[in-house]
Parts: sequence; C-alpha cells; structure tokens
Amino acid sequence: MTDLAPATAAQRADDGRTGRFARDALIALATVAVGHATGAVGGVLSARLLGPEGKGISTVLFLGGILLGAMATLGVDLWTTKSVARSGYQAAVVGVVRRHLVVATLGMAAVGAVAAPAILAVADRIDGPSYVAAVALAVSSIWFVLGHAFARGRRDLRRWLGATGISGGTYLAVVGVLLFVDRPSVALVVAAAAIGRVLSLVTVPWRELPLDGTAPWSQWLPVVRSHASASLGTLVEVAAYRFDLLLIAWFVTAEEIGLYAAALPLAELLWLVPNALAQVLLPSTAATPSADVTARTIRIALLVSAVPAIVLALAAAPIVVVVFGETYRAAADAVPLLVLASVVLTVWKLTSADLLARGHSAIRATTGLLGLATMLVALAGLAPAHGIVGAAAASLIGYSVSTTTVLVIWRTHTDGSLRDLVPGRRDDLVTLRSAVTAMRIRREGDRP
Repeated sequence: MTDLAPATAAQRADDGRTGRFARDALIALATVAVGHATGAVGGVLSARLLGPEGKGISTVLFLGGILLGAMATLGVDLWTTKSVARSGYQAAVVGVVRRHLVVATLGMAAVGAVAAPAILAVADRIDGPSYVAAVALAVSSIWFVLGHAFARGRRDLRRWLGATGISGGTYLAVVGVLLFVDRPSVALVVAAAAIGRVLSLVTVPWRELPLDGTAPWSQWLPVVRSHASASLGTLVEVAAYRFDLLLIAWFVTAEEIGLYAAALPLAELLWLVPNALAQVLLPSTAATPSADVTARTIRIALLVSAVPAIVLALAAAPIVVVVFGETYRAAADAVPLLVLASVVLTVWKLTSADLLARGHSAIRATTGLLGLATMLVALAGLAPAHGIVGAAAASLIGYSVSTTTVLVIWRTHTDGSLRDLVPGRRDDLVTLRSAVTAMRIRREGDRP
C-alpha cells in the first residue's frame, strides 16, 4: 500500500502536464488557424484586387519586410521566451527588450533610408510608397515579435490568440475595403499588415511587466551574442520557405511570381499544426526536456496533417480556380510538390524547436542553412526551365536535406528514437480525444 501513493501522485502530475500541454496545443492551434485563415482570406482578396503581377510585387515586399524584421530581433525574442518561462517577468528581461527595441527600430529606419535610392533604382517595379510600407512592416514585425515573447514565455496563449486576431483582422479589413472600392494599391496592401501588427500590441501584458526595468550595454550585448545564432535559425526558417520567391524573380516574370505566391498559401495550411505545437513545445521543453514529448508531438502533427495533405494534392486545380479565379489556374501545377514539402518541413520545425529549447541554437541555423544552400542550387538548375514547378521541386529538395540532417543530430543529442516519430499509435488518438474533451469541459465551465 505504501508504494501505491507515490506512484499515484506521480501519475497525476504526469497527467496534469500532459493535459496542460494538450490544452495549450489546442489553443495555439486555434491561434495559428486564425492567423492562417485571416492571412489566407486576405491573400485571396489581395490576389483578386492586384492581379498576378501586383500580387507578385506585393509578395516580394512582404517577404523583404518579414525577413528584415526576423533578422533584426537577433534572438532576443527567443531569449525572452525562455527567460520568462523559467523565472517569470523580471525587470532585467524587460530592460534588455527595451534596449533592443530602441536599437533595432533606429537601425532598421537608418538602413531603409540609406538603401532606398539603390533599391528603387534597381527594382523599377517598386515605387516609393510601396518601399516605405515594406520598411514599416519590418519595424512593426520587430515590435510584434518581441512584444508577444512575454506572453509566449508564460504560456498566456489567449493573449497570443488576441494579438493574432487583431493583426490578421486588420489586414483583412483593409484589403477588403480596397477590393470593395476597387482601388488596387500594392503600398496600401503592404501597409495594412504593418498597421495590424502595431494594433496587436494592445494585447501585450503591459500592466504585469516591470516597466521600470533598464539594461546597460553590458547586459544587452551578451544576450545578442549568445542568441544571434538562434535568430539566424529563425531567419533561415523564414527564408527557406520564402526564398524561392525571391530567387525565381530573377528568372520569371512578376506574373509568374504571383502564380507561385497563390500556390503557397494552400500548402501553408499544413503548417497550422506544427506552428502551433512548436509554440507550446519551446517553453515546455525549456522547462522539462523530454524526447518523448517531442516524438509524440511530431506523430500527432503528421497524423492531423495527413488527410488535408492528400486532399490538397489531388484537388489542387479546382481549389485554385474557385479560390483565386481562372487567371491563377497555372498555380495548381506547383501545389502537390509544395504540399509534400510542407509535410517534410513539419518534422524539421518541431525537431529544431526541441533542440533550440535544449540550448542547441546553432543546430537550427546550421541545418537550415544547409537546406537553404541546397535549395539555391536546385532553384538555379530547375527554375529557369520549369518555372514555378521547378521552384516547388527545389523547395522539396532543400527541406528534405534540412530535415534529414536535423533528425540525425536530434537522435545523437537525446534519448529519442526515429521509430518513435512514425505516426499511428493508439495512444496518440487517445491524447487527441482527451484534449478535445478537456477543451470542451473547460469551455462549458467558463460559461456563466
């Protein structure tokens, strides 16, 4: 009898951790779903508003702004999330973030101003207002990522849900109005995304933060030096599934870029699950490293993504025509390869999130760069001859190299097994049902 009580307590603790992880994962999934839904609908509206050529130009500007914003964080967002997860809101953490916000904002504005004449001279299809909107998007992205790193560290996912809804909803509303009044404007479409990110900052827990926190250079610089490689990993991740858009711009017309940009959102639907789970996995693994949790997370992500992946691959043409219109029909040719690439990327996202939480930030960047380099070579060889289909094939090749490499490294740094990543276990179905049931009970309990 004396041995049963401790075992029962441990089991209850384990069940509690599993239940919280499942609930957090579902909330995160809902958040990512809201973000993707508003982005997808906004993308459809902007595609119909701007046409393939305008869509291509706006996509390149979006990408430029997002990449610059990701670069400018220099890993401070990841450091903030991990620090808050371990120690809560601390004045020293707030001080470092404040210091970085000032430096990154002023630096981005200065770089944008200096680079403007050269970029506008080379890219003759980009006008001044559109360029300014792209720079504004980069600056707002810095504030968006760093501001919401606090809530992610505390696993306050409801705030993240609110921020995502405000950001995406604002973009959707602005583009919808532009379409209604029939005013195609690349600058306003890009600016809508920046405005949405700024407005979302109202969800940051300002009242809970020790806003009197300050950080001298001696505290800020070590954080940047130690986490810059993690930021590079994030940048590489963004570049990996977006860089093909920039590269094919050297080989194809703006219209073809627009077609490729229309195919991407369909494949990106498969990132709903891994993106959500990665947000939960990072603080969870940082607090209590567990290869079993990561393996189960990957299995569930692949299991949930299987059916939509098959549907998208087989019904790409009618879906593209219904969603974007007949002028985008050619975009369907790239969808099956992009869907397969998204499935492969799912494993890389979650495995690299596990390694990042364990402190192996350089691995994420290294494997991502290896895959990106492979993609560049493949794009140079395939895109000129095969257009958007070649670009999609190059993405698949690059993701496969990154994923294979990170799996080998993950196996050597943890006690996990590659066999544990194969979906289909009965326990995974039980976990999904339990999570849904827990969310239903919780939702009913919140009702008055």
